[in-house]
Amino acid sequence: MITAERSVAHSLYIDASGVPKDVVVTNKAPIRFYDASFPYEGQLERLDYRIVTGADGAVPVGFIGGLHPPEHMVATLARDVFSQDTHVSRLEAWNVHVLGSVFGERRGYVRPLQPDERIRRIPKNERIYLQDGKRVKHGGVVGIKMDLNRQFTIPYDATSWEDVFRGVSYPEARLLLHMIREFQEMQYVFSFHEDMENGHNFIHSPGEVKLGRDGVYFYDMCPDARTDHDREFVEQLRTHLAHTLISSGYPLFHGIDDVKDRALGNFVDRGYVYQPIIDEHGFWYIDGTFESGVVDLGSRGLLGIKRSFSFEIPGRYPKAHKEQVIRIIKDQFIKPFLQAKIQGSGFKG
Repeated sequence: MITAERSVAHSLYIDASGVPKDVVVTNKAPIRFYDASFPYEGQLERLDYRIVTGADGAVPVGFIGGLHPPEHMVATLARDVFSQDTHVSRLEAWNVHVLGSVFGERRGYVRPLQPDERIRRIPKNERIYLQDGKRVKHGGVVGIKMDLNRQFTIPYDATSWEDVFRGVSYPEARLLLHMIREFQEMQYVFSFHEDMENGHNFIHSPGEVKLGRDGVYFYDMCPDARTDHDREFVEQLRTHLAHTLISSGYPLFHGIDDVKDRALGNFVDRGYVYQPIIDEHGFWYIDGTFESGVVDLGSRGLLGIKRSFSFEIPGRYPKAHKEQVIRIIKDQFIKPFLQAKIQGSGFKG
């Protein structure tokens, strides 16, 4: 019987031959997100994560943050908030994208420039330079922009991990898939993002209902809307979450999430987007995000993941308010959701 938390830190990177290597760093030591002992190229294709074994009966989950470069504050805050829950068995990958920020990149990820690539054939708006303009090689260009959280479109006919990796080519995306495959018992994923254009009017009178493109929202991704037995329960939880946010003075996002992003264009209904892989009419769709990709892999039997939730915190909120929103999400949505799952499995919590 497990009565105390056990934590093992890992560092996953791609070696010179292109093979992923997973190194167990140490027990209980905090993860260092930047380590000069790694080779320069390895620092661009490296993923630190931690597997924590909680008490018996815990529902295994995954916590992910920092999939886009400027979103490190919410990822760090969420890491600290959830580190206090020693009863939760979990995989943690916080600040996935911290190295992108080192190079001044805003939204895309850094793909290292390949030896056979010619600079003049790469559009200028896709080139990555060092922040201080220092010339390192190839005229100062060290990589090419990409949006990491759009690289998880699993081939529709994939039936094995070999098929999956043939369809997912970007190294950083492959590292995330290698990581998630190592924690097969994981059932739910909770990811945290920042909407960096959102949050100018960060707080209102408590209890005052504010709807618009300046509030908190989240995506709910399940395998198939036609067999979604948890939909009613999730609806109850999200209604309670919305009420608590409003009572605390935080507005809810209401409207189209992003008309410029081809992967988005979803209608956010009072802070909520229902986004099944297969909808009520039987149409199959994933948007290339990590969250939808792992749910898709769960539906194929390649992972144990049953559902994922992706929370968007307004990026312009002050730090203290970002932390408060995360705690509200934790206490009013994530904890009761997992508690219900424990009880439904015959466990008492």
